[in-house]
Amino acid sequence: MLFGRYVTVPEDYFQIGIRQKIVNDQYAYMFATPEKAMCDMIVTTRNLRLQSVKAMREYIEEDLRIDLSAIESFDTDIIRQCIATRKKNIELTQLLKLLER
Repeated sequence: MLFGRYVTVPEDYFQIGIRQKIVNDQYAYMFATPEKAMCDMIVTTRNLRLQSVKAMREYIEEDLRIDLSAIESFDTDIIRQCIATRKKNIELTQLLKLLER
């Protein structure tokens, strides 16, 4: 069973939506915002073709099992930045359209 995998992405895409947290002025770690994590899932899933808002909604609700109310407050600027890198921009545009409804 595969528990995790590393996927190489271009630096211009990677840096979007990455935040740094410092703990006790001693330890630092980086993490992806929820918006970036969703975009990463879409961008790195092979053979994923979501050509409509309806298909995106079904993917989020049925495949990822995420309630749409959990993502309605997503920062759409992060998604726009991901779209601008042209990595699965059709699919990410459907995500943006879904969130802007």
